[in-house]
Amino acid sequence: MNSSQEGKRVIDLSHSIYPKMMVFDAPWHREVQFERLGNIESVGRRTTHIHMGTHVGTHIDAPSHFIEDGKPISEIELDRFVGPVTCLDLSAAKPNTEIELETLKQALGKDAPNERIILYFNWARYFGSKNFYTDQPYLGTAAAEWILQFNPKLLGYDIAMPDNPLDGKNSACDSPMHKKFLGAGIPLLESINMTEYLAKNFSLIALPLNLKDLDGSPVRCVAVK
Repeated sequence: MNSSQEGKRVIDLSHSIYPKMMVFDAPWHREVQFERLGNIESVGRRTTHIHMGTHVGTHIDAPSHFIEDGKPISEIELDRFVGPVTCLDLSAAKPNTEIELETLKQALGKDAPNERIILYFNWARYFGSKNFYTDQPYLGTAAAEWILQFNPKLLGYDIAMPDNPLDGKNSACDSPMHKKFLGAGIPLLESINMTEYLAKNFSLIALPLNLKDLDGSPVRCVAVK
């Protein structure tokens, strides 16, 4: 859903949340459920109980998601989630391939990035299918360390995770890119619903819920340009 205000476009970059939508296939992720508690006929109002995880749909990973003493979502500075971003077009990346450092440098060009960085892979078109998780491109160590040198307030992407899908729990190296960024205190905005490349620079609003001491939160993520 897009809207406009004072001549600017407000573009929704969030996946809808609905019952039994796709979530990561692991015991520590459960399906979304909506339970109607009140309705117009019986009590004169509609109310709904929502059962969903902190990492459903478009969401923020807080450092505490992987880091023992990392900040929870309720303690992260809100200015990290609002402001200008630099969006790097990586849509030429092939499935199941590591993003080379030179590819990132070419996408950035000569300008320094804004304080928030978004990586666009044109991957949101696969959301809802299993290969969204299993076949995505991913960052390697060199690419991740290059991004870290800019110390961004936020890193976002339209893929499910920064890691090689093979580097999950019970692998030889569990989620090393997650740990690099979250260990540096950088929150991760995951599964952005970018159906097209908007621009190299635009403004972002991706505010999480104030979920006290939790490891992440779904967000309503929008671009303003």
